[in-house]
Amino acid sequence: MSFYRILSIEALTEREELVRILIVRILTIFLGVLSLKPTETKMAEMNRLFREFIALYHQKLGICLQADDQQEPRCNKNQKRALFILHEKGRVTPSELGRALDLQKATLTSLVDSLAAHNLVRREPDPADRRKTWLELTEAGSEYVRMKKAAYDRYFAGRFAAVSEAEIEESLLSLKRLVDIMGKL
Repeated sequence: MSFYRILSIEALTEREELVRILIVRILTIFLGVLSLKPTETKMAEMNRLFREFIALYHQKLGICLQADDQQEPRCNKNQKRALFILHEKGRVTPSELGRALDLQKATLTSLVDSLAAHNLVRREPDPADRRKTWLELTEAGSEYVRMKKAAYDRYFAGRFAAVSEAEIEESLLSLKRLVDIMGKL
């Protein structure tokens, strides 16, 4: 009984048919395991690159969120991030803001309380659902974000001054694609 005869379509004995089925199953499992390795390798590389990107972002660009520019009220990095999220989204629930900032409820409550005390954020009850509260920027909060955004835009422009227009365009397309992919997760 030859190996090639077993894998061919010729008429086989019952025993040969069982051996053929077994070989096909083993090959399928083996090829399946082989096909997982590149995906696992790609996922490991993607994970490594995400961590590297996040570290570089904080080191090279995110540092502008930590800068103390003497603007009153003085907000810490998470407070500034919260204000930017509210600016982008318009209004969010505390739970949505907590997820976006990756903060626990108690930490988020104190963050929102401090922003409300500075008149940067207000809590608005939902008229349709009394259990729900919305967070939104006050006029002072919107002005604070406008000023910060202008300063951050200048900082970013300065950091990317040595990067070519083609590289910026390519990076922009890649980031948009990445955001789309992350939205699917």
